[in-house]
Amino acid sequence: MIFLFSFILTQANDGYDSDNYKGLTADIDVAFKNLINGLYSKDTSKKVKTAKRLKTGHGLNINSFVPYGYRKSDEDKHYLVIDEPAAGIVARIFSMYLSGQKPLQIAKTLNSEGELTPSAYKRKNGSKLNLSSKPASLWSSGMVNRILHNEQYTGSLICNRAELSEIGGKVKVYKERASWTKIPNAHPVIIGLEIWNEAARIRAENGLRPHKKNDTNRLLYKRVRCGYCSSIMRYRADKSKAGVYYKYYYCETPRYTDEFGCTNKTYYPKEVDDVVKSVVKAQIGLLPDMEKLCSNKEKANKKSVVTLHKRTIHINQEIELLKLSKRTLYERYKLEKLDLNGYMDERKILDSQLAAKVTECDRVLSANAKDSKEIDEVYEFFLFLQPHKKAAELPHGLINSLVESVYIYDKDRIEIKFTFADGLEQVKTQIEYIP
Repeated sequence: MIFLFSFILTQANDGYDSDNYKGLTADIDVAFKNLINGLYSKDTSKKVKTAKRLKTGHGLNINSFVPYGYRKSDEDKHYLVIDEPAAGIVARIFSMYLSGQKPLQIAKTLNSEGELTPSAYKRKNGSKLNLSSKPASLWSSGMVNRILHNEQYTGSLICNRAELSEIGGKVKVYKERASWTKIPNAHPVIIGLEIWNEAARIRAENGLRPHKKNDTNRLLYKRVRCGYCSSIMRYRADKSKAGVYYKYYYCETPRYTDEFGCTNKTYYPKEVDDVVKSVVKAQIGLLPDMEKLCSNKEKANKKSVVTLHKRTIHINQEIELLKLSKRTLYERYKLEKLDLNGYMDERKILDSQLAAKVTECDRVLSANAKDSKEIDEVYEFFLFLQPHKKAAELPHGLINSLVESVYIYDKDRIEIKFTFADGLEQVKTQIEYIP
């Protein structure tokens, strides 16, 4: 979430603080340093890319993830070795495809036999990544299709398929296949070239195309889920003979199993979008009055500061008393009113009590800072939403940031899970407890 507020720029290494230049022009060297830093970042980026290309040119794997059927070598993570159980499934998929089975038939066979999907298999073997969007974790025709199109099973290392749109950015731009880097014989072969070429021939005859990239900018992208199996619903845009696109959502799970009771119905995106828009707009309209919230926030902060101040004063007084007790103990030892063993025993007890009080003081301060930060974030969130309360049309980016998931059970039942539910509950609790 991005909030548009005033800010102060500080540069610790240059001793620069924009708050000292209100209405004035800052030193020109700051601008030049920023320019130089930007050029340095670009130069560093080029060097990193060059180093990576040199590694891949020598057949070293630098990808974060390895294809299903392989694993990173225990001796050197830059080399791939065959993962026998998964590689057996890959080889079997190609064998079934060459025997005339379609990807959908292959997926159904693997599901009926209880074979783990690639994501479920990786999780079982220790992966900590959330690799699957559906709890059922079923094989699909798309999974089979991706395996049938992965040329890395022939022993070739494929990399440089995408790059960031800009330095420091997060948006990847996928390149054309001709510009990919391909290094033959970089790792062990699972699928021989003869089998690969035959599979490619069948794919060409069947018109089987690689998986298309989705439109990530559309409303509710990857947020519409089946209410029965919780899997993300497929979004399709089929073109009719008249040249009109027929767009719809549907749950793919019934194609593979009827275990969850999912329906075979299709749902128009416009109808789903309209329902979500109206509900989001209603929720924004029901936000508590901002003046009341700000007033209660100010009361809560004042009350919290007073309570914190009293608590820290009390703890600091106890800390000073313990320090005084340590000095008194040492004086007793120096005056030989206490032997060394007795002095060490009592000092150990005082040190333990002193450490406990210091820890308690730090805990109180950090807890208060955390609570204050959470409340500030909630109010910034409401301030961000306030201008949209009377807007005729809500931006898609705003809706996507507010909606976590949309669960569809049937045309008469849709459940929406919001990202700000916890924040609303926090504010309600705050208002309830402040007189």
